[in-house]
Amino acid sequence: MAGADARFLESLDYVGLDFFPDVFRPIAAAQLAAAVTAVLIGFWRTDLPKAGIPDTVPIRIRENGWPTGPDRPEQRQSAVLETVVRTVATLAAGLYIDGYGPPRPYCQLPDGAWR
Repeated sequence: MAGADARFLESLDYVGLDFFPDVFRPIAAAQLAAAVTAVLIGFWRTDLPKAGIPDTVPIRIRENGWPTGPDRPEQRQSAVLETVVRTVATLAAGLYIDGYGPPRPYCQLPDGAWR
């Protein structure tokens, strides 16, 4: 894969990241902050360079969340989102994270759909 060319980089204001820790693969509460840290550092150190994007281009967390539903209580949603937001805030300066979109508090409806 070719990296970003000069024209693309000149027009690039930020890189958006959507991620959903503990949604698709369970992560123990005690390991959640470390998992979030690993994703963010990996994105910054590995994924951006693979695309030819300098590590000085700001990252913006555009979307993340944690759905509620059967076996997914609101209390866990609250704890997960708090851990994610606090971890992002702790890492923000060092990883050039300059924006955070609002978390999406999904819930599962009685028909099984996620909203």
